[in-house]
Amino acid sequence: MTVTWYDVLGLLGVAAVLGAYAGLMARRLRGDRAMFPLINLIGAAAIATSLLYDQGLNLTALIIQVVWMAISGFGLYRSVAGTGSSEDRR
Repeated sequence: MTVTWYDVLGLLGVAAVLGAYAGLMARRLRGDRAMFPLINLIGAAAIATSLLYDQGLNLTALIIQVVWMAISGFGLYRSVAGTGSSEDRR
């Protein structure tokens, strides 16, 4: 088995997404702050990129990463723009 650069990129993306979730569960990260959606966005982009370079395109996995990036982008926008509810800003 040969490990390519896109395999490594995908693994780093998985580590980022899982690390962000673990950080949220451990209360080291907050879902209403920019860092959580930013890490998710970067991780999903890394996974999506690795999927595009893989020989057998897994369309369902690619779709979920694109949606994950969109949701993370929206969350990042809200946290940076401060457009959340008054409870989010406490």
